[in-house]
Amino acid sequence: MKILIVDDHPVNVGLLQTQLSAEGHEVISARDGIEALEQLVRERVDGIISDILMPRMDGYALCREVRRNADLRHLPFIFFSAVFNSEADEKLCFDVGGDKYLRKPATAGALVAALQDAMRQTRIAGRPPAPAADVEVMKEYRSSLVKKLAETNAELLASLDQLRLTEQRLNFALNLSHTGGWEMDLVDASTRRTPRHDEVFGYDAPLPSWSYERFVEHVLPEDRAAVDVKFNRAVDERVRLDFECRIRRTDGKVRWVRVAGEHQLDASGRSRSMAGIIQDISEWREAQQAVRDSERHYRELFDLALYAIVVGEPGGRYVDVNPAACTLTGYTREELLEMKFRLLAAPEEQAKVAAAVARMALGKVIREEWRARRKDGSLIIIEVSARQRDDGLIQAFIHDITARRQAEEILRKRADELETFHKLSVGRELQMIELKKEINALSRQAGQPEPYDLSFLRLER
Repeated sequence: MKILIVDDHPVNVGLLQTQLSAEGHEVISARDGIEALEQLVRERVDGIISDILMPRMDGYALCREVRRNADLRHLPFIFFSAVFNSEADEKLCFDVGGDKYLRKPATAGALVAALQDAMRQTRIAGRPPAPAADVEVMKEYRSSLVKKLAETNAELLASLDQLRLTEQRLNFALNLSHTGGWEMDLVDASTRRTPRHDEVFGYDAPLPSWSYERFVEHVLPEDRAAVDVKFNRAVDERVRLDFECRIRRTDGKVRWVRVAGEHQLDASGRSRSMAGIIQDISEWREAQQAVRDSERHYRELFDLALYAIVVGEPGGRYVDVNPAACTLTGYTREELLEMKFRLLAAPEEQAKVAAAVARMALGKVIREEWRARRKDGSLIIIEVSARQRDDGLIQAFIHDITARRQAEEILRKRADELETFHKLSVGRELQMIELKKEINALSRQAGQPEPYDLSFLRLER
């Protein structure tokens, strides 16, 4: 079937052409009623699908002209509109001679079925005479057009207001994010930019013109080859443009920018231009570098720490362990990461571990001593300081205090022994003093001098 599509919107025409051609139909098109009548003089078609509101000649007027023409009046005429969608609009479609009325959007199958049904009815009942241009129909026609034009004008004004507001918001967001917009015609290489675009490069006011070559002049020489490869690939292969590079502004400052763009397709589906953004991402790059530096510094502290540090999921597995943790437990890093997270405590300590994990879930920091069993089966005493991080993982600092506790136990035993010895020594000393006192007393009774000097006892009193 050869079908004439009459619509002033190229996107609508392209979509219908694609759909109907895929169904095996031949399609020609016209932008309004006048162009459609010219097409009908040159080519024979099997049916017409027409929009209503179009420049020069609308769909209603086209349908009346087709029905007045003896060579064309037999053609099925389908009205296809998204704007004229009231019951009065639909009635007027039939009053001027239309066969079917369909609201947009509709499938290609529905449109073809409407055409075939109209053709079938014409074969059965014949084509009725052309509708007369009676006063009521013409009055209804003019009223419908005036009303729809007024509605369309009001919608356009509202859309323009909304578009201006959206543009203001977009410009505000672009300025806030140090972002400029651009569009490049891929045929004549002409460009359009937002004011912020040129500001990214250090210009106080927009330049009269811009080009890809001018952009490359700002790119640092060592980045130009990679930029060329990415830009040419995006243009030649019609793929998304997205890259980062360094530019030198007019004030001599070097800045990082991100360039991204998408292809803009015309009615036929071909890429005519690219549109996108350029964004100054220097602060973001600096922040990213600061994060990487911080992560590297943390990793160095983590790996070089003398204490064991472990990170794990409550009830799950170890996520990270440092070399000191491997030395402490006797396990390799790989072995620990395959183990269930138990904060390295011995099996008999797991009730205490579970209670500690519950307290950490409430935001508490725990500091406790537990017994731990190493890979070789030996028991050690560990001191654990741990908390649950904002990401839900538990991080623990673990110190082997076995030697310290053993030393403390030896010191305690030595202190006990010294105390016992001291007590024994003091008892013997007191006995010797009493014996010396008796000898001195006996010597005085015998009229002899006292053999022991006990004057220090009187000084103590």
